[in-house]
Amino acid sequence: MSLLTCRRLLAKKYHHKEGMDLGGNREGTVPLISAIERYDGNLYREIDSALWGKLAGKECVDVLIVSALYGLLTPWEAIRKYELSMNEA
Repeated sequence: MSLLTCRRLLAKKYHHKEGMDLGGNREGTVPLISAIERYDGNLYREIDSALWGKLAGKECVDVLIVSALYGLLTPWEAIRKYELSMNEA
């Protein structure tokens, strides 16, 4: 099963509006911003924003985020605001 298919199934399960960010076939109306702008946990507060800029587009560095809604995503992927956590079933 593809990552976008999994995102689409989770979106449906939690009643999120359709959008290409969740594997939908059309643009949604939900505001999207990059994951590093959206997330505000301790890890993201500790990383200087200039460092993110230096990492963007570097082929020798891969950074992935594990998200309760999106699964694996890059820090630069556009995502919506959502209220899920990794400790939920």
